[in-house]
Amino acid sequence: MLPADPPLVLAHGVTGTWLDEFVELGLPLLIFIGLYIWSNRKEKAKEKARKAQDQE
Repeated sequence: MLPADPPLVLAHGVTGTWLDEFVELGLPLLIFIGLYIWSNRKEKAKEKARKAQDQE
C-alpha cells in the first residue's frame, strides 16, 4: 500500500516545482559559473607571478 502523502522531496523525485527547476538548471549553472571564475582567478595569479619573476 502506498502512503497517502508521499514525502515532498525525494532523490530527484520532485516534478513540476521550483525546486526541480533549480536542481536541474540552477545548480549546474552555479557550479559552472563558479568553476569559470575560479579558473580565471588562478590564471591571473600565475601571470602576476611570472611578471614579477621577469622583472627581477
